[in-house]
Amino acid sequence: MPALRARSPHADVDVASTTTERIVDPVARAGLGVISSTGLRDVGVGDDRREQALRRGGLVAVHRGVYRPAGVSLSAEGELRALCLACGAGAVASHRSALWLWGLLDEPDVHEVTVPLQRRSTVPGVVVHRSGDLSDRYRFVRRSVPSTTPDRALLDGAAAATTDELARAVEQALIDQLLSVATLRTILDDLGG
Repeated sequence: MPALRARSPHADVDVASTTTERIVDPVARAGLGVISSTGLRDVGVGDDRREQALRRGGLVAVHRGVYRPAGVSLSAEGELRALCLACGAGAVASHRSALWLWGLLDEPDVHEVTVPLQRRSTVPGVVVHRSGDLSDRYRFVRRSVPSTTPDRALLDGAAAATTDELARAVEQALIDQLLSVATLRTILDDLGG
């Protein structure tokens, strides 16, 4: 008599869909519908599962090493977050992009991201700045996007914005109580050169 084999409780489960479901949930929790390869590994999704989800269409590459679930369209903030993730560890939205995140300027045509000085990063569709003085004091997560603080965004944005745009941005930041005149003086003393 042949030995009885226990039937797996998962025998009728579509492995592809469960793999995709297990990946989509961490991506959704990551913020704005995008996650990096490192972020996927951090939540237990290994490279093999990620590649399987990509092949089967449950996951879509947004940039090298940055993904979103299929069928999910990214908001403008989600696209900026994806650019920051693509630029690597320590990357933050900066200059006009950070001013936009803080509601101080309209969304720029081309986004700007700042990375640590030692990082060399190129991502199509983004202007990458390198900085040796981007301390934690000037970093903030705004609307799920890593960004510079309002005062740092204004200082950096001064190089890219027109005088009128900068004046309006400073005035709006003061009205919105994102900073004070004393804060502006402090950052100028620290980094103004």
